[in-house]
Amino acid sequence: MRKLSVSLIAAAALAVSALPAAADPLASWDAVIAGGSRFRILPSFGNMAVLDRETGLVWERSPDTGTRDWLSAKRFCVERVVGIGNRIGWRLPTIQELASVVDPTQDKVFGVPALPAGHPFTHVQADLYWSATTFGENPALAWGVSFEDGILIGPGVRFSGKEVPFFTWCVRTGHPGSDVQ
Repeated sequence: MRKLSVSLIAAAALAVSALPAAADPLASWDAVIAGGSRFRILPSFGNMAVLDRETGLVWERSPDTGTRDWLSAKRFCVERVVGIGNRIGWRLPTIQELASVVDPTQDKVFGVPALPAGHPFTHVQADLYWSATTFGENPALAWGVSFEDGILIGPGVRFSGKEVPFFTWCVRTGHPGSDVQ
């Protein structure tokens, strides 16, 4: 019986170690994916969502072009179902998530958003977008990311009063085992 359990443990260990690197969700946590291979348009979302293969996040392909205050932006994303594959789970991104879509190396061209080369996004404004992150020292303020200049605190990161209207770009967390990988 002891030999059988040792054999089973050894077989299980061998099977786990033989899994391809792609099966390990942390195998490429620090990978930088450049160019067009970073983003993939998701047909199961009616081609209205984009998987960022570098972060695992799913973004609206075309963010809403209206502006709203911070609380309205948070609510807008939570209620975002119709129009993007009829999927729930949309939310306002954290400051780190939103800043991950800015490419500060892009040449600054007035009116052109600083997005990575080869991106498939449409209607992104060269302006400030709200994040879900409140400014720590003052809860009346929240962080946002400017897709216009890519400067200041990090790549276009700044804070503002929550009552000021800015743009909204909703995100959804992908999950393994689905069409969002």
